[in-house]
Amino acid sequence: MPPVTMYSTQVCPYCVMAEKLLQKKGVPQIYIGETHVGGYDDLVALDRAGKLDPLLA
Repeated sequence: MPPVTMYSTQVCPYCVMAEKLLQKKGVPQIYIGETHVGGYDDLVALDRAGKLDPLLA
């Protein structure tokens, strides 16, 4: 997935709608160094499994 840069405000309804659409398309994608983590749910799962801290060390 190519990098996506979006400049927005919380009070712009079009910004909010664009962000929701991108979330449905799998954005954000999180990388820690060269390691692809996935999305937010994947990040939380790593943390709960105790595997996030070693990636951040």
